[in-house]
Amino acid sequence: MKGNKMKLQKIGLIGGTGMGDMLGWGNAIVTKKTARTPYGVVDYSVFPHTSPPIVMVSRHENSGEYLLPHKLNWQAYMYVLGNKLENVDLILTTSAVGTPYKEVGGFEQGDLIVPSDIIDYVQDSYTFARKGFSDSLAFHRPSTDLLCPHLRQALDNPEDCNPPHLILANSIKGPRFETPAEMKVRLADGVDVVGMTTAFPEAVLAGELGIPYAVLCGVTNIAPAEHNGMEVTEAMKVMLPKMKVCILQAIDWLVENEHPDDCPCRKGREESVFC
Repeated sequence: MKGNKMKLQKIGLIGGTGMGDMLGWGNAIVTKKTARTPYGVVDYSVFPHTSPPIVMVSRHENSGEYLLPHKLNWQAYMYVLGNKLENVDLILTTSAVGTPYKEVGGFEQGDLIVPSDIIDYVQDSYTFARKGFSDSLAFHRPSTDLLCPHLRQALDNPEDCNPPHLILANSIKGPRFETPAEMKVRLADGVDVVGMTTAFPEAVLAGELGIPYAVLCGVTNIAPAEHNGMEVTEAMKVMLPKMKVCILQAIDWLVENEHPDDCPCRKGREESVFC
């Protein structure tokens, strides 16, 4: 990409329990914060002495409560990352997914995948718009680059300028897995991996904020799942070391290869009502 470079000042990271320890920041100085937003209260952590500083949100934990996928308050924690509260330059996330490819060859449990596009089957409304706060310019954003090419390159393979085109499905609201019939539809539509309502709402809201966003997916089950939630959780734990390497390498690469100002993900940054 051409254009002026944007020096990273702060990175947003969305993950699960133990993410800070996983990345080797267990002994680092951390500031615990609580923010009251128009969408709800959010607990989060700031690592001020990493380079660059990291703002971390635990997607499924807030106020001492574990939140299932259908109970996530995407607007609240994305507001914290994108508003003047923290105003991060980019957002990296991790997510557990399933794959329908057991019988046709392809991904297996334990694989890491960086999707380039998303299909939304849930058809819910993911937006910061609310009564008295619905500027048409701010909330009508293109969806051509919800998953930032620059960040995808950093997560997938920094040496590869053309990472593979893989599709993530915002498949089901949860907290259940897909039926066999639902998976046949996903497979026919060209979906590579499926997930519950995590990455897609975040990507849409990041688009409204004008913040580059990408997700590192870990395959925890072969869908339609015969696994239970505990087995999926254990599979995710096994993948954490690989995810650690990938996230840390991506951050290092992004520091050395500063984000171009003309990245399509950032086109709406100046127009965003949050900046």
